[in-house]
Amino acid sequence: NLMYYLSTLALKHYENAEKEFEKDSQNKLRAARAMTLVYKRILMKMIKQGFPVLHKKVSLNRFEKLFTLFRLWFR
Repeated sequence: NLMYYLSTLALKHYENAEKEFEKDSQNKLRAARAMTLVYKRILMKMIKQGFPVLHKKVSLNRFEKLFTLFRLWFR
């Protein structure tokens, strides 16, 4: 399936970005890291739900967003 192929490719890009973020010792890329974490979580949710994007909006609820950002700040 094309959607699964593209999502696997996107996850690889997210993993590569996370490796680059590890080199950021001064936290200049904190906003980019936060966006990456949020969008990766949305992608994972889309995969888990079987890509229902044509029928409904896939997003994170407040708890999921807070949890993701909490994870970023206390890494």
